[in-house]
Amino acid sequence: MRWLLVGGVTVAIDWLIFVNVYARIETVAIANLISGVFSASFNYFAHHYWTFKSSEDHKRTSIRYIISLFFGYLLNTALLKTFIVTGIHPGLAKIVATGLQAGISYVVLNKFVFKAGKWSKRPQAED
Repeated sequence: MRWLLVGGVTVAIDWLIFVNVYARIETVAIANLISGVFSASFNYFAHHYWTFKSSEDHKRTSIRYIISLFFGYLLNTALLKTFIVTGIHPGLAKIVATGLQAGISYVVLNKFVFKAGKWSKRPQAED
């Protein structure tokens, strides 16, 4: 539930900024980068402190998070460009691309970025 709540707020921040920037510059890659910087900053800190309750040093988790962001940005931008070129409204394209990316994002955050065990010093959370 925490992941969904943080994800929902992140999507809202990302979408609002993307739609407004894209409307002004009409460049998918730049609009997506700008919206991503703001939404990813919120996303990282919310997930680190609240969703996954990571006690791991930011030096370790932030590097893994940045790596995941890079690949997520490439995937999201490719999907966005494809949808927009095929005639889908940019606002709708952003929602669809983000929705398609959401499952991958959860797995990457849970198993790679904030993972307890191999990369982390925090104990496994019990469900």
